Amino acid sequence: MELLQQGVDITEPDVVFEGYKGVKCVEVGGPEPGIGCAGRGIIVAIKMLQKKSSVMTDSDLVIYDVPGDIVCGGFAAPIRKGLVNETYVLTSGEYMPLYAANNICKGFARLNNQLYGVICNSRNALNEEAIVSAFAKELGSELLAFIPKDPIVQSCERAGYSVIEKEPDSEIAGVYRKLARTIMERDIGCEPEPLTDKRLRELTD
Repeated sequence: MELLQQGVDITEPDVVFEGYKGVKCVEVGGPEPGIGCAGRGIIVAIKMLQKKSSVMTDSDLVIYDVPGDIVCGGFAAPIRKGLVNETYVLTSGEYMPLYAANNICKGFARLNNQLYGVICNSRNALNEEAIVSAFAKELGSELLAFIPKDPIVQSCERAGYSVIEKEPDSEIAGVYRKLARTIMERDIGCEPEPLTDKRLRELTD
């Protein structure tokens, strides 16, 4: 984003980087804290990529890891551009992450977008897996994976590696592989039915 703002003539090698086993990565970044709009930044980045690179059309699978920002619409940008086939919501079992996930599902109705599943990234909350499973079920979907909180993840991040690359035989790597297979085989979505605030609080009490 900084290069775009500076008017630099960007080429594909400036923004597309090849990682482990040929996975191509693009870090969009965003505006300075307190300035601008994350959703707008994503739209600008997508337009730039489409002009400068064929990476989006040449890839077998494109994953957008975008902010669940309802007001600014970070998650909505690629959906509105018709670039998304499946949408998954990531949350934990604490009230505020569930509240944010529920709000995202409210936004899906305006976007005519389906939910393909819920993923729990554990924060070691009490009864977390049961809570997120119930949340997903009441949305009309299901919990696809429960990712336990594991210090291996933070260790790999600090070293600049993915878990699959640095700790391929670890238990958490197996969780990620299973989730990947689940997503690749997934072909069922739903129009989520968001919970009321009262019901959301009851789930987390």
